[in-house]
Amino acid sequence: MCMPILASICGHIVWPVPTNISTSYHPSMPKSEHVPLGTQVSVSPSMSTSMYNYTLCSGSLCTPILACLCVQLGVCTYHYSASIQSSILPPIHAHVPHVSVGASSTPGPTGVSTSTHHLPAHVSCSHPVHPTRSVSTALRFWTCHDARFLYMLMEYVPGGELFSYLRSRGRFPATSGLFYSAEIVCALQYLHSRDIVYRDLKPENILLDREGHIKLTDFGFAKKLVDRTWTLCGTPEYLAPEVIQSKGHGRAVDWWALGILVFEMLSGFPPFFDDNPFGIYQKILAGRIDFPRHLDFSAKDLIKKLLVVDRTRRLGNMKNGAEDVKRHRWFRAVDWDSVPQRKLKPPIVPKLSGDGDTSNFETYPENDWDPAPPVTEKDLEIFKNF
Repeated sequence: MCMPILASICGHIVWPVPTNISTSYHPSMPKSEHVPLGTQVSVSPSMSTSMYNYTLCSGSLCTPILACLCVQLGVCTYHYSASIQSSILPPIHAHVPHVSVGASSTPGPTGVSTSTHHLPAHVSCSHPVHPTRSVSTALRFWTCHDARFLYMLMEYVPGGELFSYLRSRGRFPATSGLFYSAEIVCALQYLHSRDIVYRDLKPENILLDREGHIKLTDFGFAKKLVDRTWTLCGTPEYLAPEVIQSKGHGRAVDWWALGILVFEMLSGFPPFFDDNPFGIYQKILAGRIDFPRHLDFSAKDLIKKLLVVDRTRRLGNMKNGAEDVKRHRWFRAVDWDSVPQRKLKPPIVPKLSGDGDTSNFETYPENDWDPAPPVTEKDLEIFKNF
């Protein structure tokens, strides 16, 4: 049902309409904006009105428009594939990224687990103070699947990637870095309270909403933890030593990544970089940090305490958890009660011409829609409740 519905809403579809689709929507969507999906659905103007306010976000490939994220089962790499011209006024283009697998590839345990982890992390992250808003995480409102693809309707986050703003400015002033760091600390604290480790913190995965507050996106590496996990995943410059050494890892990797991010925001480059990943790993394990002269003492001290190789002594991973990070002197001017309520003034407010404006995002080339082979009935069972 999901593709015929999108066809009715968007005017036309430029890929084959799938059949035998299972759908679900998520309670994180505000009641006034529920999109009633199912076998008895009739498309109504109210559905169009609510749907065009949402967008697709998938890591560094994020496009804020009416969106359905299509993921081939047995995921490998995200890429853009097709466009739909919306019949909604004002006109909006909907880009559909998907994950494709080569003809000789078959759905494997890693691909399947990545897709199924991606969903629970999103739908469980609405904040208790603002249940219709995520706590700095991009929400997923609706999903469905057929034998070939997963379809996901995402929140509209039009401000673009933090990475783009950082690159255009070279580096952020301390006040801007402090604002973004504070919102990220609250986001990580909330995820960890739900036993979710994020594992892919970086500027490309931080979006700005229309008001300039942050949204974490791309939960492809996020995982609900019971103890430790062993998968080598993430972005090389942001990997914690325990991930590289395959010692098993947990929430501490997110605090290490925060240290890398704070350094990069204030310096314009990460503390450990090289021409190849192996060189990066060697520098991470060596642990030497060369600080730019303009960084003040408290910022350096925070970064050092977040980038402690011994995770049992790493700030954020000790007895008091995130509270230790929030009490650090670099955050002394932050009113922590105001952060989750979005009361702090953002340093950057995105320029928007109206709903559906995609100008804050970089343009990525679109590829032809690659046919996806159907998965077996056994593998499809994994996505029964997706």
